[in-house]
Amino acid sequence: MENRWGCIRFVEIGSVGNGTGIRNHSDTDNLMVAPTKRLPVNSSIALSQTREALQRTFTATESIVVNTPAVRIPFSGYASEVIEVVPAVFDTVRQTLRGSFAQYIIPSPSGEWMEASPDAHNTYVKQVDAEHGGQVKRLIQLVKAWKYTQQVPISSFYLELRVTKYCEGKSNVSFTRDLRNIFKQLSDGDLADMRDPMGISGMVAACTSISKKEAALSKIDTAASRSDRALRATTAKKAHELWDLLFKYSLPAL
Repeated sequence: MENRWGCIRFVEIGSVGNGTGIRNHSDTDNLMVAPTKRLPVNSSIALSQTREALQRTFTATESIVVNTPAVRIPFSGYASEVIEVVPAVFDTVRQTLRGSFAQYIIPSPSGEWMEASPDAHNTYVKQVDAEHGGQVKRLIQLVKAWKYTQQVPISSFYLELRVTKYCEGKSNVSFTRDLRNIFKQLSDGDLADMRDPMGISGMVAACTSISKKEAALSKIDTAASRSDRALRATTAKKAHELWDLLFKYSLPAL
């Protein structure tokens, strides 16, 4: 990548580095920062050329594919051994209510470039989590565990921001109550785009296509119903059965 783009920074980002990943399900995301003049104007071309460069490097690795805004490298069938590389250029240092952070430009689904700041978003989650004694990240992991076990085509980044925003200002976190409330909030809101709480990435979409959004909404409606029934269950056994069903009887290790 250094030969192709003149890479000046390569750093781990995403849920694994932020402590909100799910073992055996979350891959590892990395930001590959290059000088502005080296990347094409069209981000789709940049992703395609990045994929080609990585394929030349990892000749024995099959199925290296573009997964906007990244290139996905499956070193094995385990998610923990899947690497995603996001090509980026440094843009500016952005001042937010929670501090100053480096802002980058990364590929967008439209073929253009969009603003992002992994450090800012990780700090946002970390600070709200600290305000709640470390329970927010655990709640995020539970929602992501549902996403993976039920194979819901919804953005992990979107879920992470939604859960963190939900927890802001609350006095405490109750996993069962708040899981139900979050699913209900997502269902009632029809998975609407949300405004980035850090004011950097603009509007954050839940899904990459209309068909995926429809599929996600169907599963969210089911999750909202099951979690509500579990909370209102008259016996501990019935509640346990409903929570098990919510996670498809396979709650991943967090």
